[in-house]
Amino acid sequence: MADDLPSVAQVRTFFSRAVSSFSQVFLQCLTHVLPIHELEARSLGKSMFLRWERDVWDQLQQQKDLLANANELLSAQSVEVEDLRLCCANLKVEAATARGQAAPLAAWIKELEEELIRVAGERDSFEQFYRLAEQSLRIALSVMADDLPSVAQVRAFFSCAVSSFSRVFSQCLMFILPI
Repeated sequence: MADDLPSVAQVRTFFSRAVSSFSQVFLQCLTHVLPIHELEARSLGKSMFLRWERDVWDQLQQQKDLLANANELLSAQSVEVEDLRLCCANLKVEAATARGQAAPLAAWIKELEEELIRVAGERDSFEQFYRLAEQSLRIALSVMADDLPSVAQVRAFFSCAVSSFSRVFSQCLMFILPI
């Protein structure tokens, strides 16, 4: 077993190399150690970066919330637009139906207008006839009143007849053409 143990010289050589290596590593570590103000500056930079990153994540969450709200609003408006499209389609069908029903009514109105024009023309003709008849009767009465002694009685009779005729004619016209 004594042969297996290293000699003192070997142990010294090992420790001297180990101390030398440890010293070199320790010195390298000491040369890489930064002064406090540089460490504080780096720490401040990292803190600012972390705050900025947190703000970015917060803004991202806000944007996600805004997007979700916008999508809900868009969905509601899409439903409303679809309802309006269906309403427009229904109104188009109703308009087409109304146009189909309006064509016969327009023809009927045209016929009524033509008949109104015709009846108004007949009324004007009746009024002219009435005026001419009344004028002729007055002329005949004025001529006869001067020539015949009993013409005054006939004149009174025709005057009553003319006023009765006027009343009846007016009532007929009102019945034919209510104004």
